[in-house]
Amino acid sequence: MPQWADVLPEKVYENVQRPLFAIFQTPDSNNIDPTSPLGVSVFADAVDFIRDADEHWERILWELESSERAIDATEDLFRYKDGKPVLPKGRERMFRSYEKTDGQSFINTFSPEVRDTAYFHAFNQILRRIENAVGLSYGTLSEVSDVEKTAEEVRSSKQRSFSSVKDIQENLRNALEQMLYGIQFYQDYYRSQNSPPVKATFNFGDGVLEDPDVEYQRRVQMVRDKLLRPELFLAWYFDCSEEKAATDDAGATG
Repeated sequence: MPQWADVLPEKVYENVQRPLFAIFQTPDSNNIDPTSPLGVSVFADAVDFIRDADEHWERILWELESSERAIDATEDLFRYKDGKPVLPKGRERMFRSYEKTDGQSFINTFSPEVRDTAYFHAFNQILRRIENAVGLSYGTLSEVSDVEKTAEEVRSSKQRSFSSVKDIQENLRNALEQMLYGIQFYQDYYRSQNSPPVKATFNFGDGVLEDPDVEYQRRVQMVRDKLLRPELFLAWYFDCSEEKAATDDAGATG
């Protein structure tokens, strides 16, 4: 094609220390294809449990639908129009007509007991298995009121989630650093320069074991009680140096 006429058929890059691309993969071992260098999804160990949850949810919906209240009555108790019983508007699903038997009329209310408690309890247990398989703390998907039984159980489940997130963040950091290396290499090549290596800073925070709002209120109270200098609080909140926080704080209060 004409637009590609001046493109070099090949190019050799020299002094390349690492690949010029990055691959992010989860920290879990690839137990699906051990010979593959690629990782697996974060939910790979929970696929069967997720399928169980989907099937069980269908059972819950069927239980709720099949137990809908209905009124069974013989045909002679309904008015008819064009050969069809006239039912209250918007309540057609509630009434069911039957032929008379033994010449007697009858009307019964169909209102079975809904077994939702047992069904939802089983569903919640499946969700807990999913949480355990993917490294999430109890209550992330399941009902919190049903799982927070002991402080030790809550602590251990949160620690499991923290470890999973930390491992993923570490792999993400490595992938980003690798990507920056490739970007810088291409930039230096096209600009015919040799710049010093980029030093990246990462701060993923901690949204698993700590609550940012609670931590904010705790530090504010420490400043009020004069247990923490205001510039240290500002440096933490705005993610800047203590010197810059002190300057900005002095300018704001001066």
